[in-house]
Amino acid sequence: MKMVRMKKRGKVFIGCVLLLISYGVYTLINSIEFEEEVAIEELIVEMEIVNVDIDFLLWLNENYGEEFLVFYDCYLAGFEEVPWHECFGMSYLVLCDEYNGIEESIEVSGNTISFLGDVSFADNYDGGQAVDERGIGIEGVLSRDVLDYLFEQSLVIANAEFAVGEGGSPLEDKYYTFIGTSEKAALFQDMNVGLVTLANNHIYDYGGEVFSQTLEIYDDLGIETIGAGENIEEASQAAYYIVDGYKFAFVNANRSEKTILTPGATEDSAGVVRCYDPEYFISMIETEEEKADYVIAIVHWGTEYSEEIEDVMLETSHLYIDAGADAIVGHHAHVLQGIEYYDGKPIFYNLGNFLFNDKTLDTAIVTLEIEEDGSLEYIFLPCLQEDVFTNFVYDQDALDLIEKMNGWGINAYIDEQGNVLEKE
Repeated sequence: MKMVRMKKRGKVFIGCVLLLISYGVYTLINSIEFEEEVAIEELIVEMEIVNVDIDFLLWLNENYGEEFLVFYDCYLAGFEEVPWHECFGMSYLVLCDEYNGIEESIEVSGNTISFLGDVSFADNYDGGQAVDERGIGIEGVLSRDVLDYLFEQSLVIANAEFAVGEGGSPLEDKYYTFIGTSEKAALFQDMNVGLVTLANNHIYDYGGEVFSQTLEIYDDLGIETIGAGENIEEASQAAYYIVDGYKFAFVNANRSEKTILTPGATEDSAGVVRCYDPEYFISMIETEEEKADYVIAIVHWGTEYSEEIEDVMLETSHLYIDAGADAIVGHHAHVLQGIEYYDGKPIFYNLGNFLFNDKTLDTAIVTLEIEEDGSLEYIFLPCLQEDVFTNFVYDQDALDLIEKMNGWGINAYIDEQGNVLEKE
């Protein structure tokens, strides 16, 4: 159980800020004066921070001496909430992981995370074929503007909707089956994609042997994966990132198939995380909610080529937020769907294709920005997939897409600058 809740950070710690402004850091860290010589350790023992271990505070003082003195002055000033991030540049949970020797998180620079919808570089379908025919790599299918933007991000996450490897046989009774080489999977590196979601309806298209190759190839490329594994424990493993001093956990599940062909992982068999019955995914989110400052649930769901949001999506998305998700991002429908806010948390029901086929379709990049107070803001950047090429759209075209999104939205709207907001 979390010792200190980190989810709500709306207040500024007035005592800390006033001290910092009035006296400056140098004065502040030297401002503790004692009438008698008393060891700081004794003062730490007297600090009353609910459920925080004294040994942890002593460790903080030993390893972050100057920051701890700022922290102590905030304590003396009578803070209403514990100012971990304000003083240490890291959240309580990030500090706890360091204290406990837990090294499961990947630390990135900056404060932005961008989400992309469905991406396929399958050699037997439009994406991979366009790359080969145009002969200039990723710039044959993505504009330079888009690529430049992606490389400005702290983390980029995409849905990888094709198996990767050699051999195998396409699943029987399946009309579309997608497979690409390891060279095609490496194109994600050329997009600055660090994490791919694999809980989808195409990752097992060529059977178990290629499925295993897929996992190995992404691992060799240094691209993190979630949602699939050689067993349910592996498939359920969250991806952890430290972004701007906060710990994010990303989890992924699939409920996209009307005729279920992609196997769900079990204790002793490979497959994906399924959420046709939401209870298991709920339990995953609940687990991660205790371990991370923010949990992002990514779900592959919806009716293909329909802007209509299924009732089950509306129902289960609320359950996932009740379980502790701070945002939900969806894909699979190949088209954009509306946005909803529930309990103050955004649900992006479908991001559509980002780069998938030769259809002309609206799409977008959704970027999460971490604000100075730790709150999360979202930006919708309109794009267009056309002739297996994706680019930003600008001016009136961008405003037209935003207007369509606002028409599909439930209680959310996007302003002309792309800010995603909750209707009051």
